[in-house]
Amino acid sequence: RGNRVNAMREAICESFPEPNRRLLQRILMMMQVVASNKNVNRMNTNAVAACMAPLLLRPLLAGDCEIENDFDVGGDGSMQLLQAAAAANHAQAIV
Repeated sequence: RGNRVNAMREAICESFPEPNRRLLQRILMMMQVVASNKNVNRMNTNAVAACMAPLLLRPLLAGDCEIENDFDVGGDGSMQLLQAAAAANHAQAIV
């Protein structure tokens, strides 16, 4: 189950130039900070992923994202990110 996350990490490390990796790391850290303040801003990991995934993944994804019901990678928001990416794909198909 964590194989998908590991595969994404490897793909990023192998294909992203160093500045892009650093930028992605900063964006993910910012997303984590926003989600950690959910008591103040009402933005839990689901909300942050729903807002950010279409912005970050829309150019990268073509077609549907298949998500297994038992996919869980330790509560790090990966499942929510994949769900948001799938929602972005479906929304793009509607428009």
